[in-house]
Amino acid sequence: MHRAVVADAASRVIALLASATRQELARQVAYLKEENRILRSRLPAQISVTAKDRQRLIRGERKLSAQLKELISMELHRFQSELKSTVVVAGVLRPPKVSTATANK
Repeated sequence: MHRAVVADAASRVIALLASATRQELARQVAYLKEENRILRSRLPAQISVTAKDRQRLIRGERKLSAQLKELISMELHRFQSELKSTVVVAGVLRPPKVSTATANK
């Protein structure tokens, strides 16, 4: 029983940290978007971009795409794992019951 309580508390702390990190990232993205709006409003209507600038943007996009693909893959795997361990009871998805022998390990 003690191990299950500790494991549950640890998973809640990890979820809290992950949530805080996501919230902080969301705040940073919101700030950067607003900063972009302000700076763009001060620029002339048309800006010429050099080939070197374009290449820098393309490299950055490729790295971002790879990171996003990896993140999506990890989240999909996690979702599929959770779905496999879920049981449908009266039309409602519920996690399977854990026997006391398994919970005390």
